Amino acid sequence: MDYRSLLRQSILSKYAISGLILYALWVCFWLMYANILLPGVEFLDTHFSSRTNPSDFSVSYAASALDSLVFFGLVGSVLTLLTTRSPKDEKLSTKVDYIFPGSDSDDKLSGYLQKCISSLACISPLTNRTITFQNHHLFHDEEKFAIKMYTKTNALIKNIHNNHEYVLDDAIFKAQADLINGIDVLGEIHDLAIIKKLSGLELPDKEQILKGAHTLTNDANEFVQLYRMQLTPSETIQFMTSGWMWQCSDKVMTYTAARYTKKQQLDFFNELDFALKLEISSPEKGAVDIIIQPSGKATEIFDALTPGEKITVKIKTSYVDITAGDNLN
Repeated sequence: MDYRSLLRQSILSKYAISGLILYALWVCFWLMYANILLPGVEFLDTHFSSRTNPSDFSVSYAASALDSLVFFGLVGSVLTLLTTRSPKDEKLSTKVDYIFPGSDSDDKLSGYLQKCISSLACISPLTNRTITFQNHHLFHDEEKFAIKMYTKTNALIKNIHNNHEYVLDDAIFKAQADLINGIDVLGEIHDLAIIKKLSGLELPDKEQILKGAHTLTNDANEFVQLYRMQLTPSETIQFMTSGWMWQCSDKVMTYTAARYTKKQQLDFFNELDFALKLEISSPEKGAVDIIIQPSGKATEIFDALTPGEKITVKIKTSYVDITAGDNLN
């Protein structure tokens, strides 16, 4: 059923309802005229003198009209229930053609609009990132340092379509390490997986996208992996990644929302032997400074992020802060 059919159905329904209301008023008039409806009302008896002694024709016609009203009312209600479909039950193409009249005549445009709307229906109810600061390396000639960070991400991803499958054949995972002279291995990607069957009695189904660890170096500091994401209507999956990288103290860590994210939680663990000062910025909170003591932890929670919005983490601990103590390498 295309949008024109829906429009015609809507117009016909309005005419049918209007006609039924008018006919019901007409039937009510004859029922009152034949003294079947509201008998003994003085106002009606005064204006319709025949009510006190209605003719057989009036009574017969009123009764027949009432039978017709009840019959067609019941039949119309049943047909309406059988033929009227809720908008949520329509195909995505029908919904798109209804929202954007004329797109049904252009298959490429209709397909593009369907893909755009479908992508909006894939959201993340919760994304949790665990970031552990494990080690540091000083560059005395430049008076800066790098920190080895292990990051594990668990993102719940939900298809909020009620009756449409979500399929993305060209989903992209991307990681990029800072170029650092003097360090050969800049990082490693250990895990990249999709976990399904998160509830019920069935065992989780883990699809490993990355086969083995991938190493990042100064010659190849970027990793890009295409994968396929498929969710049935209302299905929730877990997207999991893990790995470590060296983070330069003069660079900013950026976490970009790939989809609408209701809630994002960052858990920081400090395994270094000095206090770590961080500045965390988000569209919601602005810039917030935190200090994590050695063997300490900190948690920051962020509300809804739209696709493309970023959370940035900047290291505020300076080279002088580290070298002023007993932590020289």
